[in-house]
Amino acid sequence: MSDSSNLRDQAISSLKAKRGFWNFLIVAVVISALMVGVWALTGMGYFWPMWPMFGLGIAVVFSAIGTYGPGRRGPNESQIQAEMRKLGG
Repeated sequence: MSDSSNLRDQAISSLKAKRGFWNFLIVAVVISALMVGVWALTGMGYFWPMWPMFGLGIAVVFSAIGTYGPGRRGPNESQIQAEMRKLGG
């Protein structure tokens, strides 16, 4: 596999991950809004939607880290070469 083909595959993977993150964020916001709507229509007592919204928020944060975080880029060439030297003796 050539370098340009590998780079293209990485770019496609990155774009898919970013699209997936934004789709997930939109779904989380819509679900949160629906829960707040149900809460509002049922008497507006104790604000119970905060608990599932808190869980969704944690999921969104981890999804963002997985999509945009430092580990997303993968190892650089010097790290690969260093690991190869360790494995090769």
